[in-house]
Amino acid sequence: MARKSGARKASAVSSLTRAEEAADEEILETPALSSFAGGDDAAASSDEEEEDAEAAEAEIERRLVAEAQAEADAAKNQSAESKGTYNHEALTALANDWPALPWVETLDTCAVPLELESVHDDLKREVAFYNNALASVRLAKARLAREGVAYKRPDDYFAEMLKSDAHMAKVKDKLIYEQKKITAVEERKKSQAHRKVAKEVQAEKVKERNQQKKDTLEAVKQWKKRKTGDKRGGLKDDDDQQLDSIMSGKGDVNAGKRKRGDGSGGKRDDASKKPRVNRQREAKDAKFGFGGK
Repeated sequence: MARKSGARKASAVSSLTRAEEAADEEILETPALSSFAGGDDAAASSDEEEEDAEAAEAEIERRLVAEAQAEADAAKNQSAESKGTYNHEALTALANDWPALPWVETLDTCAVPLELESVHDDLKREVAFYNNALASVRLAKARLAREGVAYKRPDDYFAEMLKSDAHMAKVKDKLIYEQKKITAVEERKKSQAHRKVAKEVQAEKVKERNQQKKDTLEAVKQWKKRKTGDKRGGLKDDDDQQLDSIMSGKGDVNAGKRKRGDGSGGKRDDASKKPRVNRQREAKDAKFGFGGK
């Protein structure tokens, strides 16, 4: 860094010198001074100007060199501060003063050589580091087994958790809350499905009940019509039983439309047919006679 700074300063000095020389040439080429260039006075004045210019140039160069040296010293001090002080002898003496610890306390294993095909290949370098560490661990495990040192955690060993009990309690409460929320959502879905099914079943039952009521009313209506037509014969026990069965829901709706025991649709057989008696006719016959008899 100091060399670069010195080079910059030297180039600045040379450029300044060239600028001063060009200025001197320009002054000498002016008409007012060219007429006196051949005289003694002109020669004396030019010598004085050259001496002044050289003195000024020397002063500038001295100042530039001083500045470059100051910058180099500052850079050197900064580099020394960044690297720090490395006292090899003091560090070695301090390390020798440490007590010698048993191998179990350090577990240092350096017997495996590091084999690298190419130090510039990142992948191969990392693989070599991994293989070296794995081989060192295997050697350390074998040595621990030989010395009878347990290196595995027992099955009934309870280590202190990284998180505190209060933190884990919060985590547990959060998990329980999430589980309860999921369970509540599932229960709500099941309840909605059950309500939907129950509503459909209820609607089906209402429909069936209405149909049964309609059938019962239709059966009673048919029974009334049939009984109205059979008033001349009076009431019969089987009619009462049929009415009871209809009211209990066990009777047939179409029972009144056909004759009991046949498929005649409620019509009587020819053998059991009797002339229908008109009550009004009978009353008039009893009052007025029977047509001349």
